Amino acid sequence: MTPLTVPRPWAATGRRRSNVPVRPAPSRLTGSARIGTLPAMTVKRTIVFDDEADFLLRQVAARSGISASAWLSAVTRREALRTCAAPQPDAEQHCRYDEQELLAAEGAA
Repeated sequence: MTPLTVPRPWAATGRRRSNVPVRPAPSRLTGSARIGTLPAMTVKRTIVFDDEADFLLRQVAARSGISASAWLSAVTRREALRTCAAPQPDAEQHCRYDEQELLAAEGAA
């Protein structure tokens, strides 16, 4: 079986012709009011599941009609709200101290 070849006008010279316009790929954020930062940036994480958890994840996500990643995101948000894990305005300040220092400061006050 021979591979399908597509004729390329610049193949004879070995380089792309300069008069062929190259258009950038269409952006998903065309017309966005926010330039510089993405409004809904995603983060890639590596999560390791055992076989049973992976099977259950894929089964429940398929039953919901969404991807496993989207299902995990929704469940994470729901669980965070359920356990009252709202972001604290002074969380960065508390991260600088360990638990013993915070207890000592609260006891002294």
